[in-house]
Amino acid sequence: MPHDAQTWILVTPQGRRPVYGDLEPLARGGEGAIYRLPETPPLVAKRYHEPNAEKQAKVQAMLADPPHLPPLERRGRQYPRITWPIGTLESMDGAFLGYAMPQLDVDNTVPLEYLLSARGRRATGLPEDYRFRVKVAYQLAHLVAELHAHGH
Repeated sequence: MPHDAQTWILVTPQGRRPVYGDLEPLARGGEGAIYRLPETPPLVAKRYHEPNAEKQAKVQAMLADPPHLPPLERRGRQYPRITWPIGTLESMDGAFLGYAMPQLDVDNTVPLEYLLSARGRRATGLPEDYRFRVKVAYQLAHLVAELHAHGH
């Protein structure tokens, strides 16, 4: 185990295995923190601040019925439409902590809220073209419809 890492167990349909997460998170939010898994790229771990049975049930439901959305293609590159759990994250004694998911390429993606204002679009180099915003809105609506079709 690396000295500058914490050890968790990743549980997937393929089995259980130890994974090592960075000590410092990439990001923190209201629900949890995102940690890099340097020996398991391109995955990251979301560790809940307060893991509980309700969150565990939600993650299990997501794992049981993932959406099947092909990636978007732009300028010869593929971008996932959504990140989705690929397995649960447990402590060494088996307690639920969170989940692992593919890491977004944050250097080539833009948070949705930047699309909402002219200032945000300018800051991120997004087009001002109204048709672009309508296309993104359509893609977002399609994504939400697909998730709802799966009961999420």
